[in-house]
Amino acid sequence: LFHALVKWLAPVLVFTCDEVWRTRFPDAASVHLEEWADYSGWRDEALGKKYADLALLRVQLGRPLELAREGKTVGTFMQAAVDMKIDAGLGSPTFQRAIEGVDLAELFLVASISVTAVPFEPGWQGFANTTVERTELPRCERCRRYLPDVAPATQLCTRCTDVLALTEVAA
Repeated sequence: LFHALVKWLAPVLVFTCDEVWRTRFPDAASVHLEEWADYSGWRDEALGKKYADLALLRVQLGRPLELAREGKTVGTFMQAAVDMKIDAGLGSPTFQRAIEGVDLAELFLVASISVTAVPFEPGWQGFANTTVERTELPRCERCRRYLPDVAPATQLCTRCTDVLALTEVAA
């Protein structure tokens, strides 16, 4: 893992990666002279396709989110409640498989999102029709997400409450 991360980051963090490499291997040459390992065995084509489809959905979401922010409907994307209708005839089963088991709100950094397949209607931007409104969900004061499970007494979501309980046990 160390080798992979330092080699991957070396073109961007040139001096830092070289310093880290030489600290770990004082007698070695520069990390920039190292060969890249073959990681093709780790490639998961199905997972790559799934996240490529999710990236397409995110691209479709970008313009409506930005318009909602500019129009002061939301202050930040995290306040957005998104309703996205995708063209049922344009690979809808593919998108339905891609979003299965994925927390889209967390991935797209919005409060909530619903994606449904409907027949295409004229006037859509791209292959989806997206509406953005300000969420009514309460905000967790620790993670700053708008979630349905925020306790009024603590103003914390279930996940943050669990993390803080673990932190107190560890201390």
